[in-house]
Amino acid sequence: KYQELYRKVLPQVKANPFGTHYVKREDGLEVVAMSPITYRDSPLGTFIVSRDLTQSWLDQHHKNTGIIAFFEQGGVIISSSMPTLNGLVFDTHGDTIELDQETFHIKQLVLKETNADLPSLWFALSNTAMTQRLHEQRQTTLITFGIGIIAIMVLGLLLIRNFSKPLTQLMHLTKEIAGGNLPVISKSIAKNEVAVLANHFADMVKALKEKQDEIERVHATLERSAITDMLTGLYNRRYLQVVFPKLVAQAQRDNHQIAAILIDIDYFKKINDTYGHITGDMCLAYFSDELKKYSRANDFLFRIGGEEFLVLSITEDLGGICQFAEKLRQAIETTPVRYDNKTIPLTISCGISISTPTEANQGAITQMLSLADKAMYKAKETGRNRVCLAPGIDDTKKLHQV
Repeated sequence: KYQELYRKVLPQVKANPFGTHYVKREDGLEVVAMSPITYRDSPLGTFIVSRDLTQSWLDQHHKNTGIIAFFEQGGVIISSSMPTLNGLVFDTHGDTIELDQETFHIKQLVLKETNADLPSLWFALSNTAMTQRLHEQRQTTLITFGIGIIAIMVLGLLLIRNFSKPLTQLMHLTKEIAGGNLPVISKSIAKNEVAVLANHFADMVKALKEKQDEIERVHATLERSAITDMLTGLYNRRYLQVVFPKLVAQAQRDNHQIAAILIDIDYFKKINDTYGHITGDMCLAYFSDELKKYSRANDFLFRIGGEEFLVLSITEDLGGICQFAEKLRQAIETTPVRYDNKTIPLTISCGISISTPTEANQGAITQMLSLADKAMYKAKETGRNRVCLAPGIDDTKKLHQV
């Protein structure tokens, strides 16, 4: 077959036969490509490839592309992928032609020039098919455009949400901070600019909160120092002015009275002179611990100066107050202080007074302490290490008179 093709091609070309050529057949064309085979500049043969451009090829081309292909020679269509066009006169009007009452847009495929009398290869697309294709393309474009618009809107909404939500949170947090509140802020894992700003803001708020907590701790320490005796841990005389009005208000609500126990450590100056002030401070701290151990939940304990201590309590039973004072006195008497290989006996003198609350004023505090002081000195004058009541108190009756 290929020898025959080679012989057919040779007469059609005067120059080099190698390359691409077209051979006329009864049912169409055949495209032939020839190339020499050489080895070290010595010819060994010819490599030939051919492809039939016949009716089956025209039909397959139309099936794959939807475009009509046909051969024309001598102004007549000799074969076509649309059989109804075969035999029709090929009379063009520019790039269009009227065939079988249908207008077609045509385009010629220029074949390689040869000396052979070959038919021309044309491609055609009807107006109807072109309109349909344009319609389909427009539909595809509109759909693509619509999908693009929707995608842009969704992306825009996501961007707005991603940016507006952190900004709204920042505005809310800024308002809270302006109001004096420092909330705990969780950091964002996002990497956009707003998230980075929010994370820096969270770090700033955290640092401020830590400083605020430190300030509050220092303030609480200073506040405790202002109302607390540093040696004993009991309330100081300054806090007495603060707590007494509250006790008066509570006693008035409960229709009770306020009892005061004024306590003095006996011979404390002698302890300081004999053992030194450091030992004296240890004795004060020891007594304070014992006072805390035996006190009750509603008792307020004060060190009001030197070796003098005060217990304030709201009560209606003088017997309970006297029992507490006596229990404390016995505990101190029976448990001496042991410090630096020394055993130091301690005793206390207690004076008890009561106050019927009328109003929280300096006069009421002074009067109550004055009566307790008189009772305490009575205990000292009668031998120390004892509990005495202020003048006018009957320990056989209730403090509150209904």
